[in-house]
Amino acid sequence: MSRTTALSFLLFFASMAPGALGFVRSPGIVVKVFKKEEIPFYFNVNASESQNMSKVLFTGEPTNILYRSYQEDPLFGMNGQCPYLMPKSTQVPSLSFILELGYKNDGKQVKVTKHADLITYEGYPAPNILSIKPITPDSPEDRRYTLIFSDYSNCSVVRSSYMSGCEIWAPTSTAGQEPTPCCLFLYEILCGKMKYKMYNPDLCSIPIPTEEPEPAE
Repeated sequence: MSRTTALSFLLFFASMAPGALGFVRSPGIVVKVFKKEEIPFYFNVNASESQNMSKVLFTGEPTNILYRSYQEDPLFGMNGQCPYLMPKSTQVPSLSFILELGYKNDGKQVKVTKHADLITYEGYPAPNILSIKPITPDSPEDRRYTLIFSDYSNCSVVRSSYMSGCEIWAPTSTAGQEPTPCCLFLYEILCGKMKYKMYNPDLCSIPIPTEEPEPAE
């Protein structure tokens, strides 16, 4: 996504963010700001170009969690370092697939296998929601991530069902860089300035022994 396009989406999201009053006007455009009790402002088909969860996940490399708004996360061993998500190597882009969740814990690499579904919000041309469940059929959902914004190269901002939090993701190829101002700004609109750093290039890029795979959940 070009810098100009990213800026356009940034201005669009800023105009829709909770806390703004009345209407935001620009030449030829009038945008109504949603009330907090209504549909979240980021569910908007006009922003769907930057909200394709499939393009974020199916890159052929891990999607790393750079920052999150909560310090501990049970999905990644509570205090697991270098957490990431990645469709299993045998998977091709689809709406249902096997997802690998990984993190480092006490000097060992831990990997957990989950079932994942991509969900498309009403009116969207592509899926913008990731639902994660145990492999066991008819199991309750472990986590739901809603993609707020992605430039599909440097960073993505997601809303998490866990603690109504936020996360910033990035593919391994760019995870060592700081998120763009656009991603940081959108994160702060949703969850404030508190960010726990989860990705350390020096630690996360070093191969370490892999722990025996946990039973599929």
